[in-house]
Amino acid sequence: CSGYAFQEVAVSLLDRKGARLVLGRLAAIISLASSAGFLLIAFTPLSRVWFAYFSGLPAALSELGETGIWFGCVLPALSVYQSWYQARMVYLRKTGPVTESVIMYILSCSLVLLITVLSGRITGLYAAVLSLSVGVSVQTAWLRWKCRREENRMLNPTR
Repeated sequence: CSGYAFQEVAVSLLDRKGARLVLGRLAAIISLASSAGFLLIAFTPLSRVWFAYFSGLPAALSELGETGIWFGCVLPALSVYQSWYQARMVYLRKTGPVTESVIMYILSCSLVLLITVLSGRITGLYAAVLSLSVGVSVQTAWLRWKCRREENRMLNPTR
């Protein structure tokens, strides 16, 4: 995914005037661009080209990958936003919610894996990618909530 270096850049630039707005827009642009590239591969014959030819997978595994990739369509966008929220928390020197978000990821990912495995109705690869997507979604939502809450506290200290 594509958002990992964004956190370091954002942390180093957030103290500049107007940086939050510009970096927020940049996060949206990176998120859209990386998601568009991912979707272009996932929902076109390019997925077959990727899995069968570039990755060299046998036909059965290539087909599995071509379907499994759909379960991960949210990951490029979430990667960027996760980095954006983490950068803001680091900048505010409030890193506890980052640890909390990892715990939320582990719990939600584990729960989805447990449910899908026990149901026996979904292929293992699909269950794994789905659990990853749900876990990252929960982690990013947690970070967003905590980040906004902390920024509101700093803007309105009487609340």
